[in-house]
Amino acid sequence: MKPLIDIQRIGPDAFRHRISAQGGAVQEESRSFAALEHCLRDAGESLGRYFQQVELKFDGLFLGACAVDALRNTPLAVARRISQHFQPA
Repeated sequence: MKPLIDIQRIGPDAFRHRISAQGGAVQEESRSFAALEHCLRDAGESLGRYFQQVELKFDGLFLGACAVDALRNTPLAVARRISQHFQPA
């Protein structure tokens, strides 16, 4: 089972995340973060070392699987990749 991290843009420079088990209950939303990489790092850290991979959604768009270690250790690189491939409508 891979948890699902749902990242939401809530303002021009504000993000939050929700983590759920696929098909399970959703945890409460996180606090807001001023940068996407900080939101990603917090999500990775909140999962601890219990999972190797997660599924990612960004503003309702499913992005695919991501290594939890990447969220914890290189969140800026993950944020850049998301920004390169996701253009808001």
